[in-house]
Parts: sequence; structure tokens; C-alpha cells
Amino acid sequence: MACGRYSEHYANSVRLAALLIKKGTPTLLSYLLDNLPRCDDYDNPCLPCTHEFRTHHLRHVLQLYSPLLKHLRFGTGGYQKVLGQQEYEQLYPLSGIPCNPHLFSFTLLFTLIRHLCGPRDAGWPGWDRAPLITEKSPEYDVIRLRQFRDVLYSHLPRGDVRGPVFAKWWTYLSAVLIRLGLREAEIERFRLEVEVVDEDTVKFLAEMQRQYREERETPACEKDYANIDVRLKPAEDGEIDRVFDSARYTGRY
Repeated sequence: MACGRYSEHYANSVRLAALLIKKGTPTLLSYLLDNLPRCDDYDNPCLPCTHEFRTHHLRHVLQLYSPLLKHLRFGTGGYQKVLGQQEYEQLYPLSGIPCNPHLFSFTLLFTLIRHLCGPRDAGWPGWDRAPLITEKSPEYDVIRLRQFRDVLYSHLPRGDVRGPVFAKWWTYLSAVLIRLGLREAEIERFRLEVEVVDEDTVKFLAEMQRQYREERETPACEKDYANIDVRLKPAEDGEIDRVFDSARYTGRY
């Protein structure tokens, strides 16, 4: 792959982050829209379940759950404060115009999924536990996307995603996105798009990383990921799941 002025190792980390954010974020939005609580006319056969309808339904759910989301904004009612002012205003714009979910960040979407999509069965282990290799249902893949972001973003400043690791991580992330509904052909087209890493892509991902640092109340511990390249060898099926588990992810959204 061509990488222009950037080292190949850094370009690899940028390509992975681009796939995660530019394809993973709309994938999370689709999951959210598909798994919201149903109410009113959602099941009315006279109303086609289009994307526009699902977006309208999301706005309706946000109004119904506004007390909960206010608790998540201010840390009241026994809830942890997980929404920033900017995120809260994206949900409830001060202008009074309807919110645009296509502007929601990766973290905001995961927060909404976590608190609005449920309830889960009695055996549900929660959103903080790394999925087992055999757990392939959509909610576990949502967790994998979140954990993949945390691991990858710890590498972006160092730009140390080497060739064999890049190939394994790209394959892993692609498989998760495909299971969540993204077409394989779309991923292949995107791979060609990011073959050359340009300045705009680097700036975009630098901004995403800055937002990620601000969103986290407790920064990820560098030592948890320091030897991740070593852990990824040899390339065994499902090993990256064990890497996530060994990273001891304990942050909460």
C-alpha cells in the first residue's frame, strides 16, 4: 500500500481507524435504530419501516427517555455522569430543531445502545465484559467495536501497527462489521479508498482521537496495551478476543 509522507506503520493505524470510525459509526447507528424500545405506531403495518421512520422513532424514544438521559448528563438519580454538554445538546438541540443522529459520535451511539436497547436476558454479562470467542450475536459485536477502538486508539500516537498485525486487525474488524450488516463489497471499496493516506484523513482521525480522550473520564492505561503486538503472534483464530480480555478493559460509559 502507498502511504505518501507517512510511515507504513502509522498509515496502517490510520487505515484501521478510518474503517472503524467511517464504517463502524453508521453501523452502530443502524444497530441502535433496529433495537430501540418499541412504542406507539412502530408495529403499525400501514407505516413503512423506512430509515426516515426509524429516525423519527429514535427522536420519539429520546423524548420518552429524557429523564434517564438527563440523569446520565448530570450524574443524578444513582447514575454515573456519562454524557457531556455537547453530546446532550446533540440529543436535544437548543435550537429546537429535531436531532440528527447521523452527527452522533461513536461514543454517544454506544451510550444510547447501552442504556436504551434492552432489557437483556438473565444471562447477559453486561457491556463491560470482553465477549467470548463463541459469542457472535450482534450485541457482542457492538462490544467488540467499542473495545477495538480503545485498543487501536492507544496505538495511534505511536503509529506502531505493523504489517502482520494490520492484516489480522483489518480482517477481524471487517468480520465484525460484516456480521453487523455491512456489505463485504463496501469494505473492499473502502480498502482501496484508504490505500493512499492523505492529510485530510489524518486530520480527521486526529480530531476523533482528541474527542476520544476528552470523552473518557479515566484514560486507558498504556501498560495494558504495551505488548499487544507480541500477544497477537502467532495468529490463532479468536486470539484478538483474548487480547481484548487481557487488556482488562474496565472503563464505563
